[in-house]
Amino acid sequence: MVVFADKDTTGLGHEYAEHENGAWPYWQPAELDGYPAIAYANEGSEASRAFLLSAERLVALLVAADDKDGTPHCTAAKDVAEAVLETVVAGI
Repeated sequence: MVVFADKDTTGLGHEYAEHENGAWPYWQPAELDGYPAIAYANEGSEASRAFLLSAERLVALLVAADDKDGTPHCTAAKDVAEAVLETVVAGI
């Protein structure tokens, strides 16, 4: 799943606030091509892992994807986010 959150003006602020209130046990601040990002998930869950990216023209990009067994959390979501970002930047 890929979501372009172009109406969200808080960038990553909402997720940081949720995390500070106990949400998202798996939490890894990250950077993708110079843009701030977060890899986050419910620890131990087999559900999708999310990778959220905040950028200038793209307020937020949320990617959720299931990881393959044995891969680190959010690997698949990060790979998809990289591909989407590359495509978006190429189109600008």
